[in-house]
Amino acid sequence: MNTYRMAEDGVIRLADSAFIPADERNSDYLRYLAWVAQDNQPDPLMSLADAQALALSELEIGCGNAIAAGFYSAALGKPYRYPAKLTDQSNLQASVLASLFPSLAEDWTTPFWCQDAAGTWAYRPHTAAQIQRVGTDGKDAINACIAQKILLEQQVAKAKTLAEVEAITWTAPQ
Repeated sequence: MNTYRMAEDGVIRLADSAFIPADERNSDYLRYLAWVAQDNQPDPLMSLADAQALALSELEIGCGNAIAAGFYSAALGKPYRYPAKLTDQSNLQASVLASLFPSLAEDWTTPFWCQDAAGTWAYRPHTAAQIQRVGTDGKDAINACIAQKILLEQQVAKAKTLAEVEAITWTAPQ
């Protein structure tokens, strides 16, 4: 077990959990510097395993936020933004399923919430083919986020240093 752990603006003495500010006028800090001068190294701010666990949690949140932010589909002839929170995904699944029923009327449509280029959200009618295209585009967008998260998680698992872990952050798929 080590004697010290790095902390923001100082170190923590592990024996009593005392915070020692990085101030050369402080006798405890001078003792720490003498300890380091003897080729000792303090524990990092957090362990590699802790940093990896935190990074994985942040990637999960980043992926979830990217999915919930929605996706674009040109099913209506030009790009519209569609919501993709869990309820939105369920609603889209129900609409796609309804579009697959046999013997649909030729003029069958389903309203679905989407945002135009001007930023206006509205229920807009979608034909069976259009809502199926939106469903496919949504699935592709969600799968791209999940694939990106898996790639980043693999990088976290391979990281050997805190700096390597800290360099891995959520980036939305392109």
